[in-house]
Amino acid sequence: MAIRNTDGPWSAPAAVDFSSAGIHTFVSLNSSGQVAQAGVGLKPFGLLDNSPTAGSQARVDYLPGIYKVIAGGTIAAGADVTVGANGKAIAAVTSGGVIVGTVAANGGVAGDVISIAFSRFLGTI
Repeated sequence: MAIRNTDGPWSAPAAVDFSSAGIHTFVSLNSSGQVAQAGVGLKPFGLLDNSPTAGSQARVDYLPGIYKVIAGGTIAAGADVTVGANGKAIAAVTSGGVIVGTVAANGGVAGDVISIAFSRFLGTI
């Protein structure tokens, strides 16, 4: 069944357990239409807005906007970001990675929650 949603967030069943560290990470959709962790350097579907267990509804912010994300390393204010390990944001420096946002306020270090201006695809590195 087709759906239409123009004001997010969007929801679908979680493919894995995100309850311990999933909120504010990049996610994608698997071939079954479930929310899964986004792959390193790949284009995500959006950012997880809750911490569901496997099979529970995952809320995903997918529209361009300012969102929270967990830093996977040191990222400076104004830096472009890409998807790193465990769906965390990293500075966009690796060749071939997809730029998915720009740090919108203060930067941070690994584990910090930072704000980014999110867009699903701003270009490649």
